[in-house]
Amino acid sequence: MFVKYYFVASTLPIKYIFENNKSKKTLIIIKNRDVFESYKYLQKKRKNIKLKLLSKSFIVRIFQLINLIMYYKLKSIKFYFFHECCWPEFDLIIKIFNPISFHIPLVTMNGFKKLEDKSKKISLLQKIKLLCFKLFFYNMFIVYYRKVNFVYSLYFSIKKYPNKIEIKKFNQSKLNQKFKSKSILFLVSREFCDNFEVIKLYQKISNLFKSKGFKIFYKDHPNRNSRLNPKFINMNKINPNKPFELLEKKFDYLIGCGSTPLAYQGKRSICVIKMIKSYEKKKAKYRIDHIKSIYDGKNIFFPSTIKDLAKFVIHKKTRFYP
Repeated sequence: MFVKYYFVASTLPIKYIFENNKSKKTLIIIKNRDVFESYKYLQKKRKNIKLKLLSKSFIVRIFQLINLIMYYKLKSIKFYFFHECCWPEFDLIIKIFNPISFHIPLVTMNGFKKLEDKSKKISLLQKIKLLCFKLFFYNMFIVYYRKVNFVYSLYFSIKKYPNKIEIKKFNQSKLNQKFKSKSILFLVSREFCDNFEVIKLYQKISNLFKSKGFKIFYKDHPNRNSRLNPKFINMNKINPNKPFELLEKKFDYLIGCGSTPLAYQGKRSICVIKMIKSYEKKKAKYRIDHIKSIYDGKNIFFPSTIKDLAKFVIHKKTRFYP
């Protein structure tokens, strides 16, 4: 018999689960295979954790969710979930059956725009999905979008969960900032801009740090669809499936564009989004607002030029070194 139950649709909850489940027998119910590969690392760290992967078939997965949630409701079993926009079918089932459970918000929707009249530029599948939501569920959701290469991707965020869903705040544990490993980690992923420019910029920054005696590492996004897949020279690759939260090695600096772990360690993080010329200013502002709104994001350094970054690195009394 398990003591705690979690439904997850991304790797974001790994930090919370890792910090809050050191001994209690725990079941994690996972939406898809890509996420499942990352949670295997968590299972290795916590022997009390078991994983359950739901079907890749949308219809079968819905029936699995209904069965699980109805069972938990009948047995008065409380469970946790975390997502804000990436699992609308789960949200609908929660809305319909109203089980006693906990929602733990981890991020905000500040990095997205609300959908207005953009239906002509979305894919046929997205049009069908949007039509279904307009006909049956539109009043339940706020529809957000992001545009990549003139194509709109839609995200459905539920307006309000039913009254039996309790909102729990995630208080991040304090991190020990007092170490010097002379190493940095690039957290890379596909961005909403010219990704060749991003790769070149990362390589240039890498050379800057290497000239100062740093050892360079990089890790791609856990989700295959979001991976940058760069071919970096003289950089050590970390398995992209391994969650950042479970990396044993500590880094003096984290560098990336819109990666959430930058906000985990804001005082030791550098976001390069202002340095990317192909990033539209409005899009960049949304991304910056988003990352500043979570965890310790307000303390991230946002250089505008390579000179700003160089001065920051060279300065001996930088805040990265107490």
